[in-house]
Amino acid sequence: MNKRERYNRFNLLLCRAVILFCIIFLSASFQGMKGTAAEAETGTSLEDPKAAQEQASDANAAKADAAGSLEKAAASKFTGLVADGEDLYYFEAGVQVKNKLIKTGGKTYYFNGQGKSVRGNSVKVGQSWLVFDKSGALSTGKKDHILRVSTENGKAGYLVHKNGSGFKKGWNSWKKKKTWTANSGRMACGVKKIGKHRYYFTDKGWLGTSRQDRIVNVDGKDYLALKSGELGSGWCSVGDKYCFCKKNGELLKDTVKDKIRINKNGLAKTRPMTPLEKKADSVVRAITSSKMSQSAKIAACWNYVTSHGNFSYRAEDDPGAYTQSEFRRLALTMLNIHGGNCYGFAATFAALTKAAGCSSYVIYGLCPGTRDQRPDGLTRHSWVYISGYGYFDPEGAFAGFANIYSSGSCPWIEHGRVAI
Repeated sequence: MNKRERYNRFNLLLCRAVILFCIIFLSASFQGMKGTAAEAETGTSLEDPKAAQEQASDANAAKADAAGSLEKAAASKFTGLVADGEDLYYFEAGVQVKNKLIKTGGKTYYFNGQGKSVRGNSVKVGQSWLVFDKSGALSTGKKDHILRVSTENGKAGYLVHKNGSGFKKGWNSWKKKKTWTANSGRMACGVKKIGKHRYYFTDKGWLGTSRQDRIVNVDGKDYLALKSGELGSGWCSVGDKYCFCKKNGELLKDTVKDKIRINKNGLAKTRPMTPLEKKADSVVRAITSSKMSQSAKIAACWNYVTSHGNFSYRAEDDPGAYTQSEFRRLALTMLNIHGGNCYGFAATFAALTKAAGCSSYVIYGLCPGTRDQRPDGLTRHSWVYISGYGYFDPEGAFAGFANIYSSGSCPWIEHGRVAI
């Protein structure tokens, strides 16, 4: 073999070695790409035994899902999620899980007494109400949030803490909006009775406040929603018309009430007025104007009642009972004789602000004082609450011992309240 032949043979062997190296390199790279793709799809590392076990469980779940058989999952002693139509189930060694919270695949599910996962709803687990999204997973997040789910009646909303638990029962605020939630965190919608009062909530669960009273429709029935979101009661004004609201807040329609005709839309051209309403209306017309804001009208009523030039203090006129009729009697008496005690001042201010378009309540209870000579240093007292505007103590201002005007809270002890 001459020198040229040896050279050619060397080159041939070198080429074969390079080709073999490339084949081995490409094969290794391909296997690495498959492993990376598997990790990207499952979100787990194949080198983690626990993650590999979860991946295998997910693969088995897919097989069980494809088979669509709960019976097969039980017979094969399967462990993991099983989908049957739109419902999710969970098996542990072939045994269907019921009434239990399960964590799998990085998500948390709750399976009810039928073994189905709770979807788009809430359920009480231990001492907490947990909220689950439409996929059945616990509705967790980086911060508190609202979960919207579709129902037969439209969409429901839940106020949910970041750990998936619903807000507690009661009034709650969210981004300057007000709502009321049940224990489950579910937001009230439509007409809701809370305590002694009924309120209107929008379809999204917000208290239906507005710049003016208006008629709203809920489930085919018409109601008068006041500016504060509370429902009207009895005779109320709507613009330049009137309506009558039943005890449940619904409008009376196509009938005669108090000898006044109410049309099919629930509106009347006039309404009956009691002596107190006539007196209060005449005073309000004299001290306010149609161009004034609601706050300005309240201030005008306040200045009128707390003026020493308009009224004087009379200690002897207490209510016979804490009823609407008694407080109305006290208000009319005070407007006629221009004198009264704390009950008269509160009733009069409530009657005037009601005539000005407010939802006003007379509150009765206790405050520090010596009139009753109680050993605890407290005495009977009366003040006012106006929906959307807070607490007012007109007699406290008149006598100079309290400055409570449009306050969000009141230091006095409340025993009850009556709509004037």
